[in-house]
Amino acid sequence: MAKISIAVPVHNAQEHVSKLLECFDNSEARYIEKVFVNDCSDEHTTEMLLEYCSNRNCQYLYNDKQQLFTRSLNRAIRACQPNTDLYVCVNTDCELKPGWLNRLVSAYEKHPKSAIIGYPDGSPNDGEGEQQAFYPSVPDHPDYITGHCFLVPKQAFKDIGVLCETDINQAHIASERLWCWRAAKKGYEMYYVNSNLCVHDSGGPSWNRDLGWLYSFDYSTLWAGNDML
Repeated sequence: MAKISIAVPVHNAQEHVSKLLECFDNSEARYIEKVFVNDCSDEHTTEMLLEYCSNRNCQYLYNDKQQLFTRSLNRAIRACQPNTDLYVCVNTDCELKPGWLNRLVSAYEKHPKSAIIGYPDGSPNDGEGEQQAFYPSVPDHPDYITGHCFLVPKQAFKDIGVLCETDINQAHIASERLWCWRAAKKGYEMYYVNSNLCVHDSGGPSWNRDLGWLYSFDYSTLWAGNDML
């Protein structure tokens, strides 16, 4: 059986974090390793995470200086157990229903050449099967899986690297698009899971967002510092 680890970057959003932790405990993710990176959250969110991690299969890491989403996520990925086979990255503003993790894993087993398996953003459906990712509104970069909840096999991270790290403002939003684009360039496939087992609120973590610039940005200039381990 594949070894799974769950990586979760956290910045404030105490209400969303509380709901996510409850979702973990009430699903098959309860006994799976979870790695939380606290990116300078407030006192209440920090206390909640520390209490949660104290008696579960969890790692808790704290950023002394705020690193934003991508660096925090990469730190969580790198901190996962070395024998991890499948990495699952989750945003704190996701509502996860029982079966959500098994659904991702079963989809990967059906599509072993995929670099990423994720849930659709927006209005999910409760259908069957998977849909190959296609995101036509970003010029020259059509292959894209939303970064709020997705599974990546270790080999894909080894071939592509972790997500792009850069100091350019808001580049953490573009990094998941760039990662998917590079995966497609290397011949990997990507799939959305047709299911309502994960619902993305899009209003949880309080990292600021200004997305207008990224649609005409030269993604190739962003890729740096992306070694896996």
